[in-house]
Amino acid sequence: MRNLCFLLTLVATLLLPGRLIAAALPQDEKLITGQLDNGLRYMIYPHAHPKDQVNLWLQIHTGSLQEEDNERGVAHFVEHMMFNGTKTWPGNKVIETFESMGLRFGRDVNAYTSYDETVYQVSLPTTQKQNLQQVMAIFSEWSNAATFEKLEVDAERGVITEEWRAHQDAKWRTSQARRPFLLANTRNLDREPIGLMDTVATVTPAQLRQFINAGINQII
Repeated sequence: MRNLCFLLTLVATLLLPGRLIAAALPQDEKLITGQLDNGLRYMIYPHAHPKDQVNLWLQIHTGSLQEEDNERGVAHFVEHMMFNGTKTWPGNKVIETFESMGLRFGRDVNAYTSYDETVYQVSLPTTQKQNLQQVMAIFSEWSNAATFEKLEVDAERGVITEEWRAHQDAKWRTSQARRPFLLANTRNLDREPIGLMDTVATVTPAQLRQFINAGINQII
């Protein structure tokens, strides 16, 4: 009987309108939220561990689901290009700047593209306030001042192709076999974030720039 009551409670909860469930969740009093005049929404949450470290995320609500049929892989390509030149930090200067702060790409600096978002992450000591300001400046340029130089775009094609090739293992093949069953009748089925290598091989800097400009108002 106890199990039956629990099951009925669970089912009733699942059937509640999403808006009622959301309303029942109180916001943590420590969470600071707001929106700047330019539309950027921000969230700040203090933490004690790890000590003297700040973790920064730039979240853009644009991913592979926002791609057209001739853009499959463009969102992921754009993510890569953020580390290959902006107006103030051309070429490899973005990576060099992070390294000059003692940060390591992959450990302290990283990014990923999913179906519905692209996220950039940087972790650095809070004792380096000047570095924090510089990281925020880089975030700003990632949102509106990436250069997409042709030489850099062409060089990155091989990097993305190798990333795709590295995932062609048994685990990947098993995942591919499950996709039609798990994602049937959804746009996700044809929008893997890694995209199509034909698109990676032919996409132009102008197409990359157009894609990010279309999603620029989706930043949090």
